[in-house]
Amino acid sequence: MNLPRAVIFDWDGTLVDSEPLWVEAERAIAARYGVTLTTEQCASLCGLTTENANTELITMIGQPLDWREVAAEKRAHVVRIESERPLMWRPGAEELMEDLYTADVPCGVYSARVGDVLSPAVARLKPGRVRVSVDADQVTHGKPDPEGFVLAARLLGFDPADCLVVEDSVAGTAAGRASGAVVLGVPSLVPLGTWPGQVNVPSLEGVTTSALRDIFARAKGQE
Repeated sequence: MNLPRAVIFDWDGTLVDSEPLWVEAERAIAARYGVTLTTEQCASLCGLTTENANTELITMIGQPLDWREVAAEKRAHVVRIESERPLMWRPGAEELMEDLYTADVPCGVYSARVGDVLSPAVARLKPGRVRVSVDADQVTHGKPDPEGFVLAARLLGFDPADCLVVEDSVAGTAAGRASGAVVLGVPSLVPLGTWPGQVNVPSLEGVTTSALRDIFARAKGQE
């Protein structure tokens, strides 16, 4: 049996380089209140649930704002900009997804985005590249809780322990490990730690289906 049986990708910062759009939106909102967000502050919001990320943003701004209104403004910004541009693939991501498709390895996506932001983005992929997608509306607990990755694996028809998760954030890699999956960490905004069951690479450039099988076996040997 070839392992992994399936690959589950995070979206923002892992498959597509959309994190700068969220940062742009966060900085624009903060700037209206005279606050300039640092790179470190923006990076700390990466991978959090919608509520937690926007609650933290409001704390940084220091104003009595409603996190739901802030979240809606950020979503509108990102959806509008994404609709005007081609998908901004992370290095090597599109090529890896094509290689997995050719090898008939099923893929899924689990993102902290809500459904009305994730769905139009995933719909722009070539048919069959992603078989299931799980968004924030489908889970009770977001990353670093493993719920979303467990759900994605089961929707694909597999045990999470037989799947590989590809993530770029600290919260996302923690969620992947907690699900029982092997994790391939591909840092974008922040460095990732070293953990049993996780292998880190600088980018997905040159990563193939065969390489993922080697990474899976190596990570299982660490446990």
